[in-house]
Amino acid sequence: MDLLLNRPQGCYGPKTYIFNLPAPATCRPTAWCLAHCPALQDNTESVFGHVGPEKLTISRRKDFADMMIGEIKRKHIHFVKVHSSGDFYSRTYVRKWKKIGQACPETMFKTSTKRLEFIDDLVDLNALPNFVVRETIDPSKPKPVTNLPLSAISTLAIAKNFFECIRNCDKCNFYCWYNKIDESMPVFSHREWKWKK
Repeated sequence: MDLLLNRPQGCYGPKTYIFNLPAPATCRPTAWCLAHCPALQDNTESVFGHVGPEKLTISRRKDFADMMIGEIKRKHIHFVKVHSSGDFYSRTYVRKWKKIGQACPETMFKTSTKRLEFIDDLVDLNALPNFVVRETIDPSKPKPVTNLPLSAISTLAIAKNFFECIRNCDKCNFYCWYNKIDESMPVFSHREWKWKK
Protein backbone atom coordinates (compact mmCIF):
# COMPACT_ATOMS: atom_id res chain seq x y z
CA MET A 1 0.00 0.00 0.00
CA ASP A 2 1.25 3.47 -0.89
CA LEU A 3 1.50 5.67 2.19
CA LEU A 4 1.39 8.98 0.36
CA LEU A 5 -1.66 10.28 -1.47
CA ASN A 6 -1.33 12.42 -4.60
CA ARG A 7 -4.26 14.45 -5.90
CA PRO A 8 -3.06 16.41 -8.94
CA GLN A 9 -6.27 18.47 -9.14
CA GLY A 10 -6.19 19.41 -5.45
CA CYS A 11 -5.13 22.72 -3.97
CA TYR A 12 -1.58 21.53 -3.31
CA GLY A 13 -1.09 20.61 -6.95
CA PRO A 14 0.45 17.65 -8.78
CA LYS A 15 3.90 17.91 -7.15
CA THR A 16 2.61 17.38 -3.61
CA TYR A 17 1.94 14.13 -1.79
CA ILE A 18 -0.04 13.93 1.44
CA PHE A 19 0.11 11.68 4.49
CA ASN A 20 -3.10 11.69 6.53
CA LEU A 21 -4.20 10.13 9.79
CA PRO A 22 -7.73 9.77 11.15
CA ALA A 23 -8.47 13.03 12.97
CA PRO A 24 -10.75 11.60 15.67
CA ALA A 25 -7.97 9.25 16.79
CA THR A 26 -5.07 11.72 16.77
CA CYS A 27 -6.31 15.30 17.14
CA ARG A 28 -7.07 17.33 20.27
CA PRO A 29 -9.71 19.57 18.67
CA THR A 30 -10.84 22.92 19.94
CA ALA A 31 -14.53 23.85 19.91
CA TRP A 32 -13.91 25.66 16.62
CA CYS A 33 -12.40 22.51 15.09
CA LEU A 34 -15.35 20.40 16.16
CA ALA A 35 -17.73 22.77 14.39
CA HIS A 36 -15.70 23.45 11.23
CA CYS A 37 -13.09 20.78 10.47
CA PRO A 38 -14.19 18.41 7.70
CA ALA A 39 -11.73 15.77 8.93
CA LEU A 40 -13.85 15.43 12.07
CA GLN A 41 -17.09 15.08 10.11
CA ASP A 42 -18.71 12.16 8.33
CA ASN A 43 -17.41 13.20 4.90
CA THR A 44 -13.72 12.62 5.68
CA GLU A 45 -13.26 10.15 2.84
CA SER A 46 -14.67 12.47 0.16
CA VAL A 47 -12.56 15.37 1.37
CA PHE A 48 -9.22 13.86 2.32
CA GLY A 49 -9.11 10.48 0.64
CA HIS A 50 -8.46 7.28 2.51
CA VAL A 51 -7.49 7.96 6.14
CA GLY A 52 -8.60 4.72 7.73
CA PRO A 53 -7.15 3.16 10.87
CA GLU A 54 -4.54 1.16 8.93
CA LYS A 55 -2.53 4.35 8.27
CA LEU A 56 -2.41 4.95 12.02
CA THR A 57 -1.38 1.33 12.61
CA ILE A 58 1.39 1.60 10.02
CA SER A 59 2.62 4.87 11.53
CA ARG A 60 3.17 3.02 14.82
CA ARG A 61 5.41 0.39 13.24
CA LYS A 62 9.11 0.53 14.02
CA ASP A 63 9.89 0.57 10.30
CA PHE A 64 7.43 3.37 9.44
CA ALA A 65 10.19 5.94 8.84
CA ASP A 66 12.09 3.52 6.60
CA MET A 67 8.91 2.74 4.66
CA MET A 68 8.22 6.44 4.14
CA ILE A 69 11.83 7.20 3.17
CA GLY A 70 11.74 4.37 0.64
CA GLU A 71 8.51 5.64 -0.96
CA ILE A 72 9.74 9.25 -1.13
CA LYS A 73 12.99 8.22 -2.78
CA ARG A 74 11.41 5.67 -5.10
CA LYS A 75 8.88 8.20 -6.41
CA HIS A 76 11.28 11.19 -6.32
CA ILE A 77 8.80 13.18 -4.24
CA HIS A 78 9.70 16.84 -3.64
CA PHE A 79 6.80 18.02 -1.44
CA VAL A 80 5.06 16.18 1.41
CA LYS A 81 2.11 17.67 3.31
CA VAL A 82 1.98 15.94 6.67
CA HIS A 83 -1.57 15.75 8.06
CA SER A 84 -4.28 17.48 6.09
CA SER A 85 -6.23 15.19 8.37
CA GLY A 86 -4.95 14.12 11.78
CA ASP A 87 -2.09 15.29 13.99
CA PHE A 88 1.02 14.14 15.82
CA TYR A 89 0.07 11.75 18.60
CA SER A 90 3.35 10.85 20.38
CA ARG A 91 6.96 11.93 20.75
CA THR A 92 8.07 8.73 19.05
CA TYR A 93 5.91 9.56 16.05
CA VAL A 94 7.34 13.11 15.83
CA ARG A 95 10.86 11.65 15.95
CA LYS A 96 10.02 9.29 13.08
CA TRP A 97 9.23 12.33 10.95
CA LYS A 98 12.54 13.88 11.97
CA LYS A 99 14.30 10.76 10.71
CA ILE A 100 12.33 10.98 7.45
CA GLY A 101 13.18 14.68 7.01
CA GLN A 102 16.86 14.09 7.68
CA ALA A 103 17.01 11.18 5.23
CA CYS A 104 15.24 13.13 2.47
CA PRO A 105 16.99 16.54 2.41
CA GLU A 106 15.77 17.35 -1.11
CA THR A 107 12.12 16.95 -0.08
CA MET A 108 10.21 19.80 1.56
CA PHE A 109 7.78 18.93 4.37
CA LYS A 110 4.98 21.10 5.72
CA THR A 111 2.62 20.54 8.65
CA SER A 112 0.63 22.31 11.34
CA THR A 113 -0.33 21.11 14.80
CA LYS A 114 -2.27 21.72 17.97
CA ARG A 115 -0.51 18.89 19.85
CA LEU A 116 1.83 21.10 21.86
CA GLU A 117 2.50 18.54 24.57
CA PHE A 118 5.34 17.44 22.29
CA ILE A 119 6.68 20.98 21.87
CA ASP A 120 10.38 20.22 22.37
CA ASP A 121 10.30 17.55 19.69
CA LEU A 122 8.19 19.73 17.39
CA VAL A 123 10.65 22.64 17.72
CA ASP A 124 13.45 20.18 16.96
CA LEU A 125 11.55 18.98 13.89
CA ASN A 126 10.96 22.57 12.73
CA ALA A 127 14.70 23.23 13.03
CA LEU A 128 15.34 20.97 10.03
CA PRO A 129 15.94 23.17 6.95
CA ASN A 130 13.39 21.21 4.89
CA PHE A 131 10.60 20.91 7.49
CA VAL A 132 8.08 23.61 8.49
CA VAL A 133 5.97 23.00 11.60
CA ARG A 134 3.31 25.63 12.34
CA GLU A 135 1.26 26.05 15.49
CA THR A 136 -2.40 26.24 14.53
CA ILE A 137 -4.56 28.93 16.09
CA ASP A 138 -8.28 29.52 15.63
CA PRO A 139 -11.12 31.46 17.30
CA SER A 140 -11.23 28.95 20.19
CA LYS A 141 -7.46 29.22 20.71
CA PRO A 142 -6.54 32.67 19.37
CA LYS A 143 -3.22 33.19 21.16
CA PRO A 144 -0.02 31.34 20.25
CA VAL A 145 1.83 29.56 23.04
CA THR A 146 5.04 28.63 21.20
CA ASN A 147 7.74 30.27 19.09
CA LEU A 148 6.85 28.10 16.11
CA PRO A 149 5.59 29.80 12.96
CA LEU A 150 1.80 30.15 12.99
CA SER A 151 -1.06 28.94 10.84
CA ALA A 152 -4.11 31.04 11.64
CA ILE A 153 -7.69 31.19 10.48
CA SER A 154 -7.81 34.25 8.20
CA THR A 155 -10.66 35.87 10.16
CA LEU A 156 -8.49 36.30 13.27
CA ALA A 157 -7.10 39.77 13.95
CA ILE A 158 -3.63 38.33 14.57
CA ALA A 159 -3.59 37.01 10.98
CA LYS A 160 -4.03 40.45 9.41
CA ASN A 161 -0.39 40.74 8.31
CA PHE A 162 0.33 37.05 7.80
CA PHE A 163 1.13 35.55 4.41
CA GLU A 164 -2.25 34.76 2.86
CA CYS A 165 -2.61 31.25 1.53
CA ILE A 166 -4.34 31.19 -1.86
CA ARG A 167 -4.78 27.38 -1.81
CA ASN A 168 -2.67 26.97 -4.94
CA CYS A 169 0.91 25.97 -4.17
CA ASP A 170 1.98 25.88 -7.82
CA LYS A 171 0.78 29.46 -8.35
CA CYS A 172 2.72 30.89 -5.40
CA ASN A 173 5.71 28.63 -6.08
CA PHE A 174 5.46 26.90 -2.67
CA TYR A 175 6.34 30.12 -0.85
CA CYS A 176 5.23 29.02 2.64
CA TRP A 177 7.01 25.70 2.22
CA TYR A 178 10.39 27.35 1.68
CA ASN A 179 9.86 30.18 4.17
CA LYS A 180 9.08 29.62 7.86
CA ILE A 181 6.62 32.49 7.96
CA ASP A 182 3.23 32.91 9.63
CA GLU A 183 0.39 32.06 7.25
CA SER A 184 -3.33 32.72 7.23
CA MET A 185 -5.70 30.11 5.93
CA PRO A 186 -9.13 30.68 4.40
CA VAL A 187 -12.10 28.92 5.96
CA PHE A 188 -14.07 26.69 3.63
CA SER A 189 -17.45 25.09 4.12
CA HIS A 190 -17.57 21.31 3.77
CA ARG A 191 -18.97 21.70 0.26
CA GLU A 192 -16.11 24.02 -0.74
CA TRP A 193 -13.56 21.59 0.71
CA LYS A 194 -15.01 18.85 -1.50
CA TRP A 195 -14.81 21.11 -4.53
CA LYS A 196 -11.27 22.29 -3.77
CA LYS A 197 -9.97 18.79 -3.19
